[in-house]
Amino acid sequence: MFNPILLVIFFAILITAFVNLKRGVEWVIIYKLIIPSYVTTDVLGLTISGSFWLGYILIALFVVKHLIIQKAPTDKAFFKPFLFFVVASFFITVFGSEIDIGAQIKALLVEILSDFSIAYIIWHIYKTKKDVNVLILHILICIAVMSIYGVYCFAINGNPYIAVLNIAYKPTTDVLEIYSDFERGALLGRLQSTTTHPMTWAGFTCLLCLFIFFILNTMKNNRVVKTLLVALLVLVAFNMLVTGTRSAIGALGIGSIVLFYYSKVSTKFLIVIGIVFVLLLGLDTSIFGKYQALADSTIFVWNKQKTGSVEGSTLDMRLRQLNGAIDLIGDGTFLFGKGYSWTQEYLKLYGDHPILLAFESIFFVVLIETGVVGIFIWSWLFIGMTKKAKAIFKLNRWPNRLPYTIISTMILTYVLYILFTGICLTLYFFFILYVIMAKIMALYGPASTANTAVITTSSK
Repeated sequence: MFNPILLVIFFAILITAFVNLKRGVEWVIIYKLIIPSYVTTDVLGLTISGSFWLGYILIALFVVKHLIIQKAPTDKAFFKPFLFFVVASFFITVFGSEIDIGAQIKALLVEILSDFSIAYIIWHIYKTKKDVNVLILHILICIAVMSIYGVYCFAINGNPYIAVLNIAYKPTTDVLEIYSDFERGALLGRLQSTTTHPMTWAGFTCLLCLFIFFILNTMKNNRVVKTLLVALLVLVAFNMLVTGTRSAIGALGIGSIVLFYYSKVSTKFLIVIGIVFVLLLGLDTSIFGKYQALADSTIFVWNKQKTGSVEGSTLDMRLRQLNGAIDLIGDGTFLFGKGYSWTQEYLKLYGDHPILLAFESIFFVVLIETGVVGIFIWSWLFIGMTKKAKAIFKLNRWPNRLPYTIISTMILTYVLYILFTGICLTLYFFFILYVIMAKIMALYGPASTANTAVITTSSK
């Protein structure tokens, strides 16, 4: 359908990016956060999704303005893990036995451009503290609006914005009926704010809790700014809790334990908190009131009696799905899998799998599509990202380990989240936050100059 309002927004962002690439990047991020990817408009017979096409245009402008006209160098050292991931992913498409190699390359190219491009551009064009501060300000204002709207949706048990978009673009799928009337552990309606699914919003808010905590502990903020950041952190955390998504709550919970363990938090304090927590669980008290079922199902994921009142994944179910995934690649595709995008094609043709359902874990998807080699490639990506963050941390001589601990904790938390529930359109945002946090470590470290930073990581 033709949407003149969307077309105006699309071209306004396009013109902004052409005039000032940094402002264009910021508005594309806001667009991707607020407007779901299924919202499209028809132009000259083509169906255009701003979420995808704006990212492609940013890459084209970056190549022309930054690489060709300015002849600026690219930082291959920092992006070694990403480059390895991309090259290796394209290489193993040759061995995908059940998907045409052309279809694999096309699907992989779309995913790489959608998920990596903005983070890649940010690293290269945001070079000063002022640049990064403006970028963070745009993102946090957008997140504040989304979070406040999320609270409003929770209060009215509805989502007018998504409802309107649903009627216009997905009339055969009633989003409100699926999520707003969904009861999970006394949560009447699963919060999704402006995103397409509660799990997507849960993934965003899970990452943002650590991102905001990182800003509070690394950047020089006055008392007013710190107060606003703490308020936003509480607001974002509340939004995450009322999504009803146990994978995000559990992943952040585990990540927080790791963060506290490696941070300079009093050991006695941690021991006391741990003893109290264990006692409360052992006494089987209902400390969470009417939300006890949701809490129990998140903590006791292996216990059917605890998870029975809340629908969703259990440990037993995940083990059955693991066996199902292994069975699928037991026909000689164990090493390289069945081919990139196989799971998506299966869902289009047959709907949910009888055992693996919608392939709701990145581990199952990668294992089936790219085999054991794919598991290694993805593992190396996250390990490499952690190593690069550590290299920047050391080069800029931070006086304590907290910045590196938070960024590595965010990587761990995200890995746990996608293992529990899949990517759910969150990968691009994870890369954006990671790159911004790495930039902050480079710009605000004692070894940094007033406006520039030590960012070379080629020695690692």
